[in-house]
Amino acid sequence: MSKSKYRRLELLSEDILSYTFTGHHEKSKQSVLIFQYKPQYLNASLVNTIIQKSEPLFSFRHECILPLLDYH
Repeated sequence: MSKSKYRRLELLSEDILSYTFTGHHEKSKQSVLIFQYKPQYLNASLVNTIIQKSEPLFSFRHECILPLLDYH
């Protein structure tokens, strides 16, 4: 098992599919929001689709939207 780059600090919300946490990057201590899908709703096909849909978001920048840092 690999060690996470991020530390979850506080659960902000929970819905039927996912959790949202505040957190920070372990090395830089940069504050982050962490969205985590509940494992019972994931399968290999859905994970591949999420990864494909996430790739273009790495280059998207807007002053009112937090950038995507990672999707693993």
